[in-house]
Amino acid sequence: MRGFFYKIMSGWIRIHRQINEHWLWDDPRKLKWWIDILLEVNFKKNKVNLGYNLIECKRGQSIKSLKSWADRWGISKDSARHFLHLLEKDQMITLENLKFTTRLTVCNYDKYNDPAHGDQTETKRRPNGDQTEADPNNKEKEGKESKANKEDLVKSNIELYKKWQSESENDNYRFFVDYILKLNHTGEPLKYCLQLKGQITEQSFKRLYEIMKKNGTKMTDKIVKIEEKLLATNGKSAKDLNLTLGNWLQNKFTK
Repeated sequence: MRGFFYKIMSGWIRIHRQINEHWLWDDPRKLKWWIDILLEVNFKKNKVNLGYNLIECKRGQSIKSLKSWADRWGISKDSARHFLHLLEKDQMITLENLKFTTRLTVCNYDKYNDPAHGDQTETKRRPNGDQTEADPNNKEKEGKESKANKEDLVKSNIELYKKWQSESENDNYRFFVDYILKLNHTGEPLKYCLQLKGQITEQSFKRLYEIMKKNGTKMTDKIVKIEEKLLATNGKSAKDLNLTLGNWLQNKFTK
């Protein structure tokens, strides 16, 4: 995948050319803030010392107060809050309130900083996105790293769904999350669905629920079919769970 690359410390962040079709592109200030977030979050796990507390900060996360973001961008706390909530609403980040600070997590962070390429030098990974010929000896290592990244993504999304479920008062949504995480025919999380971007928040669930009622379909049946399709294609038949489930609820792409 070609894109623009920004060098950060010992690695890169990757921004796809389609950024010029994103709503951020029309607002240079917000675009700059978003890129700053991508540059600022951790590219590997560490711990942050806050007062007399050590807070774990995982890959793709940042531990900063709302005031810190506001000061960094030279804006008010309210403006920073509105911007971060806008990103959260668009499922680009998640926010978790901690004592005296906030944990910000970039959703699907591997899209912007692939750990398989994060430590490459500039001569190996050029700014236009072209790569030199891959070393065949690295294929096995990259395969293991890719599998580990997917497993980390599943774990991260499971935690997100649990968080959203605990905050929801919608019984249908709470059941839906239970179904994704365990109450299905496998008795285990639907791991392929959990690897996709476009997680089903309560807000997006309500939209999908209306589509389901309109078309006389059943959401749990469709998401199982999607999981089976992903399993058969090793995760290559879909990229966005929200979009794919919406289409399947309208009886599209069901073969």
